[in-house]
Amino acid sequence: MEVLRYAGFAEESSFAVSPAPAAHFCVDETAASIEAGSGSELVYKGALGRAQRVHRPSFYSCEGDIEYAFDVRTIGWILKWALGGYVFSGAQALYLHEIYGSYETFLPTFCARLGKDKINSTDFEHAFSGCALDSLQLEVKDGYTTAKLAVKAAKDGKANIMTRAAVESLLPTEYPLMFHEVTISRNNIDVSAKVTGLKLEIKNNIKSESGRSLGSRFPRRMPAGSREVTFSLDMYYIDLDTLNLLWGGPSGPVTAGSTEVPLTITFNAGAGGSIVLTMPRCIFTKVPLPVKGQDPIDLSADGEAFEDEILLADDVTTVETEILASITNDQAEMAIGGS
Repeated sequence: MEVLRYAGFAEESSFAVSPAPAAHFCVDETAASIEAGSGSELVYKGALGRAQRVHRPSFYSCEGDIEYAFDVRTIGWILKWALGGYVFSGAQALYLHEIYGSYETFLPTFCARLGKDKINSTDFEHAFSGCALDSLQLEVKDGYTTAKLAVKAAKDGKANIMTRAAVESLLPTEYPLMFHEVTISRNNIDVSAKVTGLKLEIKNNIKSESGRSLGSRFPRRMPAGSREVTFSLDMYYIDLDTLNLLWGGPSGPVTAGSTEVPLTITFNAGAGGSIVLTMPRCIFTKVPLPVKGQDPIDLSADGEAFEDEILLADDVTTVETEILASITNDQAEMAIGGS
């Protein structure tokens, strides 16, 4: 038996296209758990006796998570699939990719291929087609920056596992980013020295059942629901600035409500490029300050982002979005079948 585990991805030209495209990039995943959902066989509840007698194949779809330590290259694809809007600019030393929240109901879909070892003469790549990102969570704590992809997929199947050499040829050459390569500003003021960790989540509220239709056991589409962009910050308790933003004033909650502020998170990959996540209108929704004996107070603040008009790098195009990801790297345009 040879342990050979990976996650390979390719954007689809159409939903659950067959044959599924070969992976055009891979990541060294730390965990992967996409599987068929429960209820794929439907039991007939008749009245003849107490035992179950009949079952038939029912609606079938898959769901689960993939986690990995992300880099300045592959996270662009993931953000594109999570948000939908994309503008590419190539006339510079490093290419610029601008990714923003789209109003489109149907986000770009992809094929996910999970290597699951070589066992004797049998090898197994678990291939999932018609994948859509239900949510994406980015986390920065005290080590690598990590991405957790919650995936909804139309169907799964068996494919031949890639060779180790083939997987390595599709891995990013950039190193995964680290916590000390991340900074954060609030209301255009760098507050990195106060923040010990953060999470950012993009939720698309996708329900596989919304793609069910007559004539097919499998979903024919994966429509997105409402989008939610939320965040949480772990911070040192050294001032009341965050609580004041929740209150809307320095002495307690005011009638006008919470104060809106812009939030910017920057990931610096040095010569490899950068990722800048801009949220122009944010509020804090929860700022608990629990006390326990003489222990230090842990300040953990939750918040939400709201859409605003953002001017893109061409100084002409404006988009309405809660979040804009501006990524610079040496990757060409993220088109179907691209690098």
